[in-house]
Amino acid sequence: MRGAVTLLFSAAALAASAQLPDGRTIEAGLMNDPEVLVNAQGLARHDLSIRGSAYTGSGLSINGVNLKSPWSAHHNAELPVLSGLLTAPKVRRGLDNATGHLVGTAAYDTKPRAKESLLSVGAGTEERYRATAYGSGENVGGYFDWEKARRIDSDANDLERFTGGAFLQFFQNDWMFDVLAANQSKRFGAQGYDGIPSTVYAEQQLDDGLIFAGATKGDLEDSYVRASAYYRDLQDQYALPSALFKSDVTSRDMAVALEGRTIEVQHLALNLRGELEHERVSGDARDERTRGSVLVLPEARLERFTVKAGLNSVFQTDEAAEWLPVLGVDWFAGDNSSVHLSYTETEQQPDYQTLYYSDPYRVGNAFLNQQRSKNAELGFRQFLSASLDWSVAGFYRRLEDASDWTQTAAGGVWAATDLGDLNMGGVDAAITYRPSED
Repeated sequence: MRGAVTLLFSAAALAASAQLPDGRTIEAGLMNDPEVLVNAQGLARHDLSIRGSAYTGSGLSINGVNLKSPWSAHHNAELPVLSGLLTAPKVRRGLDNATGHLVGTAAYDTKPRAKESLLSVGAGTEERYRATAYGSGENVGGYFDWEKARRIDSDANDLERFTGGAFLQFFQNDWMFDVLAANQSKRFGAQGYDGIPSTVYAEQQLDDGLIFAGATKGDLEDSYVRASAYYRDLQDQYALPSALFKSDVTSRDMAVALEGRTIEVQHLALNLRGELEHERVSGDARDERTRGSVLVLPEARLERFTVKAGLNSVFQTDEAAEWLPVLGVDWFAGDNSSVHLSYTETEQQPDYQTLYYSDPYRVGNAFLNQQRSKNAELGFRQFLSASLDWSVAGFYRRLEDASDWTQTAAGGVWAATDLGDLNMGGVDAAITYRPSED
């Protein structure tokens, strides 16, 4: 489908606060964010979409390091962390997403801890139960969260989830250090999910372990330096009992990122970022690959303009080295308004499920190319008062070698398919109100 054009229009609702309320799961918090579309299947499966992206084009980050799920991008919203432990996400796209996921990134940061505790138990009339225990001192804490539900969207689709973790945070010489270890086990019925006929029972279990460490110094809106690293182990077990089919794949992903912005001297500053990632899958699919990137983005501040222009160099297994352009211009049209223009390019290899998976209803495609997104944006923002502002932005995206699952005929097999080049344009609009804390 070469040259297809899709228009997307979205508007952010009037918000009483820039902070989302503390929630129990990351996907539950994102459902309240008007900049992110969460396509849910029952209570267990959540695909993210930012600016009309496919589920493969959006994901999460913590303290600047991109979280990946090498086996399946359907797990990009999975994170075994209570959302209340992190800041409200900043949805990055355009220039802010030059080193993020293919189209958009819901970017989380750790936040200073305080002495607090919580014990909560709930039961619903539709056979839903939950329990949460959380405790934190100024430096160390932990949590446990349990959820169970029956007959969610069909009589066969039940869910039981256990999530637990511990964290350490301390400050030294203007640095904030974070260490987090977490695990989640989730078992659920998946009848009717991912293209499987609604009459065919399927079941799935995900076991997700994460170790994260980060160190931050400075103001993220000014000069700063930040280092983050993680190791993740995610086992995906899937079964179609009626077809005597089982799949068991474990993906392991580790990454380290270092980024920062220099102090501005003579109206000049330099934005730098490097990331190295290695991922592998084992079990019913076996493969591994490495990816590295280096961003060099000089910045110049003139009287009414800020200009950023640089390159993001990307090196990865089985692909030629790429030098992706990054350009942004801000024009301060008045004391309370600005116009911004940006152009960026990002790229991403297909997940392993898209390449290698096969069952009676779906078949992968090992010959898919990596996807490349060319993104342009023009926007305007105005502050009407200290607590009220509004913004609007038009964007255009050309996605080369787009891929997704397609079905050639009703009731036929779903196949991972190269859709060719897709063109998408749209408009974002937002009004934000921040009430006084007095």
